[in-house]
Amino acid sequence: MKCSECEDLIYDYLDNELDFNTAEQIKAHFSKCSSCNSKYLDIQQALSVFKTDLTTVKVSDDFSQKVILEIEKQEASNFLSYAIVGILGSIAAGLTVSIVLLYPVLQIVMKYTVQFFTLWYGVVSVLPFNNILLIVFSIVLLFIAMAMRSVITMEEGQV
Repeated sequence: MKCSECEDLIYDYLDNELDFNTAEQIKAHFSKCSSCNSKYLDIQQALSVFKTDLTTVKVSDDFSQKVILEIEKQEASNFLSYAIVGILGSIAAGLTVSIVLLYPVLQIVMKYTVQFFTLWYGVVSVLPFNNILLIVFSIVLLFIAMAMRSVITMEEGQV
């Protein structure tokens, strides 16, 4: 067996993962090659240091229960977050669909609102206190027109 083959198989040999014949060949190579044997011993010593230096941590008897409870809390919190996002997303989608479907109705309402206020202006203009009513209803008309314009603008994506 060549040294390069032996070096590639040292860890498998240490883990007892090789078949019997290959393990015997490596063992024979170690007895003949001091370089590979030295590498094998170094690796074996390093692994034994890791195994002996690892200490076991003592935990309370209910440690696993506490961990499981904490995981369940986080899962419940995540579920609540997803539920809130889902509900808000559904509401937003519903509002969008409602606005799109009601757009023709809003146009008709706006048309008749303008006609109503035009008629109202004609009626108010003959009354003695017409200036105050005219100002109040002009402001109302302005707010309605601005609201309708913002709805139309939102639907066109020009927010």
